[in-house]
Amino acid sequence: MAQRRRPRKKRRPRRRSGEAGFFKKLFLVTRFTIIFLVVPVFAGTALGGFLAFARTVPSIVELKQEVIPPGTKIYAEDDTLIGELKIRKGVFVPFDELPPDLLNAVISVEDAQFWKHGGIDYTAIVRAAMADIIHGKIKQGASTITMQLAKNTFLTPERTFRRKFKELVLSLRIENNLTKEEILEFYLNRMYFGNGAYGVEMASKRYFGKSVRELTLPEAAMIAGLLKAPSAYSPKRNFKKAKNRQEVVLKRMEVEGFISRAQRLKALKTSLYLAQDDEDGWSNNYFVDYVRNYLQERFGQEVIYKGGLRVYTTLDKRAQSVAQKTLQKGLREVDKRRGYRGPIDHVNLDELAADPSLLPSYRAAPPQPGDTTRAIVLDVRRGSAEIKAEAL
Repeated sequence: MAQRRRPRKKRRPRRRSGEAGFFKKLFLVTRFTIIFLVVPVFAGTALGGFLAFARTVPSIVELKQEVIPPGTKIYAEDDTLIGELKIRKGVFVPFDELPPDLLNAVISVEDAQFWKHGGIDYTAIVRAAMADIIHGKIKQGASTITMQLAKNTFLTPERTFRRKFKELVLSLRIENNLTKEEILEFYLNRMYFGNGAYGVEMASKRYFGKSVRELTLPEAAMIAGLLKAPSAYSPKRNFKKAKNRQEVVLKRMEVEGFISRAQRLKALKTSLYLAQDDEDGWSNNYFVDYVRNYLQERFGQEVIYKGGLRVYTTLDKRAQSVAQKTLQKGLREVDKRRGYRGPIDHVNLDELAADPSLLPSYRAAPPQPGDTTRAIVLDVRRGSAEIKAEAL
C-alpha cells in the first residue's frame, strides 16, 4: 500500500536581521520613554496629592500651646446653664504628679505597647483586621493612646477612610513632636470620663471626692476602666458593670507585670466609696450625657467641642430631680422585696479597735436625707442592732 505523505507546513518568510533589530530597538525606546515620563508624572501626582492631604490634617500647635476652644454650653428650660462640653475642663495635672497606679492601669488596658510603638501599633492593626474578617464584623479595635488623643482632640467621629488616614498622619506627627510622657499627660488631662468629667482630676473628684494624686489602686483601676465607654461603665450609673470593668483592668495590670496576684485580689476586695453629687447638678448629668451623644452623632465632635454652640433644651430641672428621686425610691423598694443578701464583708472588731481606718468613710459631704452609706454592725439583739459608721 502506498503511504500518505503528511502535508508540509508552509514556512514563514524570515525577516531580515536588520528589520528585526530596528523594531526591537523601537520597542525598547518606547518602553523606557513611558517609564521615564509617565511614572514620574504619576509619582509626582501621588506625592502632590499626599502633601495636599497632609495640609488638611490639623497642627499639634493647638495641643502644645493649650489653646482651648469655646466648646458647647447646654441650658435648661429656664435658660440656666446645666452643662458644658469642652475639650479641656478642670485642673491640668502634670505628668510627674499623676500616680503610677493610674498610669499603669491606663497603659495596661488601653495600649500595652505604648512605650514601644511609634504611635501606630501595626501588630494590633493586623490582629484586629484578622478578627474582623473571621467574625464578619468589627470585633476589635487597634487604636493606640496616641491615636485616641489625635481622634478625640482634633478630629470628627465619622468612620471614613479619609478620617482614619488623618488620624494615622496626626498620630505620627504627635509622636515626632512630643515625648511619651507628654502624650500621656495630654491624654489623661483631656479625655472624657463620663458624668460630665473631663480629665482625670475632675473624674477623681466627681467619682471619689479626692484629687487624682490621692487615688488608691482600686480607684485608679476603676477610673482607667471608664475610658472605653464612659457612660456605660460609670459607677454612678451601673456599679456592678463598673466593678466588672475594674476587674478586667486589674487583670490586665497583673498580666503586664505591674501588680502581683495578691495585689489584684486585695484590690478587688477593697470597698469603694463614691462621692455625693451636688444637689443642683447630680440629676442633670444623665441628661447632659444624652445631649452630648445626640450632638456628637448629628454634628460631629469637631463642631460640639470647637464650635461655641449654645444648646437650649426642654429640661425642667425640678421635674428631673423629682423623677430621679422617685426612681431611686422605687429601686430601694424593689431591693427590699428581694430580701437580705448577707454582709458585704467581715471586719474583726479587735482589728478595728487597733486600726480605725477600717471603718467605712463617707469620703464626701455630710449625708443628706435619702442618701445611703455603709456601716459596720457591732452587735445584734432581739428587735435592735448597734451599727457604726463615720459621718453619721
